[in-house]
Amino acid sequence: MPRKMRIAFVSGLLAVLLLCPAVFCACSGAPKVEDLRTDVIALLEAAPEINEVFFGAGLPVLDRNAPENADLYREVPESLSLYDVVDLEHSKFTSIEHIKAAAMRVYSMACLTARFAAAFEGVSSDADPSSYLISKPYFVEQDGLLYQLRRSELDPDRFDPIRDRSLVYDYDTLRVVKPSNKTSVRLSVTAHLLSDPSKTETKTIRLLATPSGWRLNDWEA
Repeated sequence: MPRKMRIAFVSGLLAVLLLCPAVFCACSGAPKVEDLRTDVIALLEAAPEINEVFFGAGLPVLDRNAPENADLYREVPESLSLYDVVDLEHSKFTSIEHIKAAAMRVYSMACLTARFAAAFEGVSSDADPSSYLISKPYFVEQDGLLYQLRRSELDPDRFDPIRDRSLVYDYDTLRVVKPSNKTSVRLSVTAHLLSDPSKTETKTIRLLATPSGWRLNDWEA
């Protein structure tokens, strides 16, 4: 091959190699942020209500010290003595199935499987994935009532009201970031604490495509 042709060939090859990352990104099929915006906003706005159930103040309960509830609490089984009776009249969620259904409209099952086990069965994993901790479930249904484990029985550092650490997102800053593809997307967005608007940070939001639509794929929200 003549020298000039070799130079041209090598130059062309280098150009192709340099273009490969761009080609790869284009072929990854990640959706554009404008196509995700409506879903992302809906999911992030719905997440605090779900987080409050699993990590925050929980559901409203009937005051065990109120005279009008004395008979009800007198009938609570000994096995549920550490539980409060959920105030079904004022609770948005009236059963375990209601809680599960609402959570699955926001989060992927990759997030929810372990959380459901802890909340409804009392089984949770610690830092070592091969070992499990057996504790009391957060919620129990029995005899037509929904019981919630008293928050005083839980870690107060993890189960304080979500509102105290709620985030406010600037949706104009939403960006799709790498690595992303057509079924798993990472987005960056600027946010600040509701309690302190002066402190902003960039959060990473992970989405997963499911047969029912996009779902949050972590508990960052």
